[in-house]
Amino acid sequence: MIIVTVMILSACNSRHIAADKVPSIVRNSLLANYPAVQKVDWEKFKNYYEVEADLNDTTELTLQINPAGTIIMRKQDLAVDQLPAPVTAYINNNYTSYGVDDVEQLEKDSKIYFQVELNAKGKKDVTLVFAQDGTLEKNVPYWN
Repeated sequence: MIIVTVMILSACNSRHIAADKVPSIVRNSLLANYPAVQKVDWEKFKNYYEVEADLNDTTELTLQINPAGTIIMRKQDLAVDQLPAPVTAYINNNYTSYGVDDVEQLEKDSKIYFQVELNAKGKKDVTLVFAQDGTLEKNVPYWN
């Protein structure tokens, strides 16, 4: 009985799926928008599919695509120097002892956001989401 329970729980947590199990309309949406992607990895969630792929050797892309093939959210790696000046100024003024660990550009509902992970030795990592004008967006969750 315990073995069966463990197997069921393991299966419930497994969201990775093979590309051939993803509906063609969803796969085609990825390829129509990003034809040169490499190292594609799919996950299935309740109401959407999430795909991680490499755009090139240094840039990772993550998309959420609904079953109709519509991209509902996009996340892409950025270099620190690609952050808008107001975002950089906010970080420099408010997190002086932190360094920037990770920067990504988000697109959701036709709006662009920037999410930043900050770290400092001996302190808890900080995750922030900004609008393009440097406004801290407390209603837009950080997308891991």
